[in-house]
Amino acid sequence: MNDRIKLAGVICMIVLLLYVLSFQSCSDNDDDDGPSPTPTPTPTIITFMKTYGGEKPDGGYSVQQTRDKGYIICGLTKSYGAGSVDICLLKTDEWGNQVWLKALGHDYSYAVRQTEDEGYILTGSSNSRVILIKTDRDGNEMWSRIYDKSYGCGYSVQILPDEGYVLTGLMDMDVFISRTDESGNVLWTRTYGVQYAEDTAYSIQHTRDNGFVVCGQWNYHYPVGEGEVFILKTDEMGFEQWFNILVPGGYHWAWDVKQATDDGYVVVAHTMGYGELLIKTDEYGNKLWQKGYGSAPHSIQLVGNDGYIIGSSGASLVRTDLQGNVLWERYYTIGIYTYSVNTTSDGGFIVCGQTGDTEGDIFLIKTDPDGNVYENCHTST
Repeated sequence: MNDRIKLAGVICMIVLLLYVLSFQSCSDNDDDDGPSPTPTPTPTIITFMKTYGGEKPDGGYSVQQTRDKGYIICGLTKSYGAGSVDICLLKTDEWGNQVWLKALGHDYSYAVRQTEDEGYILTGSSNSRVILIKTDRDGNEMWSRIYDKSYGCGYSVQILPDEGYVLTGLMDMDVFISRTDESGNVLWTRTYGVQYAEDTAYSIQHTRDNGFVVCGQWNYHYPVGEGEVFILKTDEMGFEQWFNILVPGGYHWAWDVKQATDDGYVVVAHTMGYGELLIKTDEYGNKLWQKGYGSAPHSIQLVGNDGYIIGSSGASLVRTDLQGNVLWERYYTIGIYTYSVNTTSDGGFIVCGQTGDTEGDIFLIKTDPDGNVYENCHTST
């Protein structure tokens, strides 16, 4: 009997030992050769093509992503509002679905920016005079400032670090730059131009030295409309530091300017005879090179530190490296005129414009970082 008990005890010890060794082996295998963690799916980048408007012409001239990842567009509307043409302010969500559309009266708006209080600042024209408009976050007008000159239009506006504004455009046949406080009260206005010629700036940027740079058309043969592509740099008080003609003679103008990573500048221009150009200058506005493209560029943005994105006519995008060499081009069938392109927080691009001349609508295109828009995403609102 005792022998049997001893034998059973030995067998139990052997079984227990084998179990422990087996468990240890499994644990070692899990540590060394276990399955890899399930990879986190790459977030889907939203893309779409949408149109907005009514039975009459409507158009989008400027677009920016808002802090809620939606978009704000300004332009014109003849479909809504009380006048024959009104300033249009359109807000969408991140999918491009219309949240609201406001007809603000006046005439046109060519530039919009979101302000620190989640509202918006716009510039444009009211009865052919320069106007600056501030709205709340729902697009309701809070105040407007109309410049008391006989003829003019604001084409570009920027928000400054002190929450004031700087705008540029055309005023009494001259280029103007105007600096305001956060309530739109004018601190100073400077004009630049040639007597008896209509000179216009279409874009302004606040530079890293706290000054300003503008570009546009410098007319030398008014009223025929012939003009030259110019770039003008001022100090923080708007006093001219230097001025250069980038494309002389003929029928030329520059639409947009940005300060480059090397403190020089990039300008997109439409020219007769030289083609559609991207021009690079040094920090003093001296031309370093120019590259031509097939479609008319209207808007440019820096893409990180490695190149540029250009919005061009025919609803197209051109992506280049820092030397202006084309990396890719994309064409979209939704529109005729592209007026504004901007970068988005997911690395993609947002584009707005107008689908046609007489019966056009506002169009909005959201792409991925390679300019792609996925199939079956063109909808109308």
